[in-house]
Amino acid sequence: MSTKAMKQFTLYAPSTQKSYELNPDGTLTIEGIASTTNKDLQGDIVLPSAIDSMKTQLLTSSKNLHGDHRYDLFDGIIGAIKEVMDTDENVLKIKSVIRSKFAAEIKEMLDIGINLGLSIGGRIKEFNTIPDGWEIKDIDLLEISLTGMQIGRA
Repeated sequence: MSTKAMKQFTLYAPSTQKSYELNPDGTLTIEGIASTTNKDLQGDIVLPSAIDSMKTQLLTSSKNLHGDHRYDLFDGIIGAIKEVMDTDENVLKIKSVIRSKFAAEIKEMLDIGINLGLSIGGRIKEFNTIPDGWEIKDIDLLEISLTGMQIGRA
């Protein structure tokens, strides 16, 4: 059953290996996977068409990197998404730069092994209902967040 909707959602990518680099200006560049086609703990699957749509949206408009899906100007926006990494149709991988205000704390978390993940937030435009959840066909991507929560849907 195909359904069209504009429901707001948050989807957490599975735990992934992240790479980072502390920059001379005190900012932190990180790379990580924001979404995949793997089924999440809620039983939802982001289809390759939705991954492609998000890549296109990121390439044609700028998006901020948020912390834990907070949107307030000074504490919620922690950086900027700078690049969509070259991947196959099953992965949305990004590179972003984190403001110096947050860089040292995030680097320390990563250095000591705290598991951080990237999470997408937006509106589901089109999906199919499946027995365990949703097959998400298209997404209006609103933001990507760095978060301690790595899997699930809120």
